[in-house]
Amino acid sequence: MNSFGALPIGLLHPMQFLKDELAPHPGRLNLVLRVLLSSTVVIVTSLTLEVPLLMLSLLVVLAVTQSNLLVSRLVGVLAIIAVTLAVGITILLYKFTYDYPLLRILAASALLYGSVYMMRAATLGPVFFIIGIVVIFGQTFVD
Repeated sequence: MNSFGALPIGLLHPMQFLKDELAPHPGRLNLVLRVLLSSTVVIVTSLTLEVPLLMLSLLVVLAVTQSNLLVSRLVGVLAIIAVTLAVGITILLYKFTYDYPLLRILAASALLYGSVYMMRAATLGPVFFIIGIVVIFGQTFVD
């Protein structure tokens, strides 16, 4: 019995898989330049203003950047609204769960679970990804 037929092509021929994945295709250069420019602006701004959690900012840039420029702009505008909503949710959770760490962990976990579910179920998944990340990071800095 030959079990190699069930393996993906990437495991059978890794160099061919790598060559196929790195081959140029239309739109790749445009996407790379947008991610590079966005990341550079975020890095320079964050380091100039000494914003903590540069990693989180870059993660949001990668989540917002889509393959299409129009979708990237839509997700970017919705991401600003989502971050504002997530900060409001985080402050509201602080208000009710500041003295109860277990309740805070359970509420943040429930919000993260809902955000991850909506990330896969909704068409604008990166917006819910950003909400989940901001809420879970925000809840770790209470003490």
